[in-house]
Amino acid sequence: MPGSPILTSLEYHPRAATPIFNWYLYAYGLVTVCLFVGAALLAAPRNKIGSLNAQPILFTLGIVLAFLLVNIEIADFFSEPGSTLTFQFSGNFARDMTYSIAWALFALILLVVGIWRKIPGARYSALGLLSVTI
Repeated sequence: MPGSPILTSLEYHPRAATPIFNWYLYAYGLVTVCLFVGAALLAAPRNKIGSLNAQPILFTLGIVLAFLLVNIEIADFFSEPGSTLTFQFSGNFARDMTYSIAWALFALILLVVGIWRKIPGARYSALGLLSVTI
């Protein structure tokens, strides 16, 4: 649309006082761990809710939340102290490289788990994320 501004940053919440070990890690990390533990405990025959298999849904939600947590922690680390947590997508080489390296490592871990556990969806997601990162 002509004349519309290009989105270059998103603001979320006031920045935490400590860079990595903060309430973001506690809140999002705890829920992520609970999703993975819940999925692991839902082994057959307890994995069905009606006709729906809940185990892959919980694993998928855990992976998405873990990816969100990685991005929130990077944005928090590079936000100015006392400011709002801001997702900026250009302008700082160190932040951009940190995002790229974290996304690539996340994709590689997801790819290894997908190969090890024989999960095609994880492998395809990992290859897609790695392609976007490159």
